[in-house]
Amino acid sequence: MRGASAASVALLAAACVAPGGASWSSSTAKAPATAAAPATVAAPKVQCAWPRGAQAAVSLTYDDALSSQLEFAVPALDAAGLKATFFLSGGNIAAFAKLAGSGHELASHTLHHPCNADLAALDAASMASELDAGDAAVKALGVTGKLTFAYPCGQPRMKNSESYVPLVEQRFRAARGVAPSFADPASVDLFNVPALFPPPTSDGTDVLELVQRAEANHGWAVIGVHGVTEAGEYLQLQKATHEKIIAYLGQHEQTLWTAPFGVVVDAVRACRSAAQTAGK
Repeated sequence: MRGASAASVALLAAACVAPGGASWSSSTAKAPATAAAPATVAAPKVQCAWPRGAQAAVSLTYDDALSSQLEFAVPALDAAGLKATFFLSGGNIAAFAKLAGSGHELASHTLHHPCNADLAALDAASMASELDAGDAAVKALGVTGKLTFAYPCGQPRMKNSESYVPLVEQRFRAARGVAPSFADPASVDLFNVPALFPPPTSDGTDVLELVQRAEANHGWAVIGVHGVTEAGEYLQLQKATHEKIIAYLGQHEQTLWTAPFGVVVDAVRACRSAAQTAGK
């Protein structure tokens, strides 16, 4: 599906607990009754249709505010009518101000991108400051409201292996992790959404296979990208590979809802809320 909007979120929420159509579902089994406790009421079944009858959702995400993303990725996305998420970090954040209000999502990836030894040196107070600085840098571009977040290097632990996920949950509305799998929207942890990062050697087959698996299961495929060029940037994806992925999504817009990470998050959360309300 081209682009994304609040109407798409509303459509997904309205389709909650509705029979028929392409959907994903999850339910919790009823606990057996015992003499000591009454039977537990089963959790409501979550069943939602993706907007416009799509079989799956796909989110393209780009990390680190790299120049090649503006040079190669954005023109390719715009030509195909697709919108993506840019998880911004580093000294090039201001260059992405031109995307504010364009339909692309600008999100946080911290300011200084601490991972590995740098991340392991941060305590809770330092990590909180880093998260706040990254959040402020993106909002300085004119973005309002709670942002979404991506863990640098996919690492959610800081000093002494302490999780900083609670700090992320306080500041952001969802977070992307790193895992080569699609998400089941009915059960996925919205503060650890899996994402596939194709290697520089990828010809796009791995991405298309993940998207196809998501489609077969009415799931959500999140793709992570760094550089989009044939040389010069971290984990660069060849331009031809990137264009192959974009072309596939554009050609299958009737069955694939391609939307920014945060838009899909909001749709999933709205559907879960509607299902919970219907079950009361």
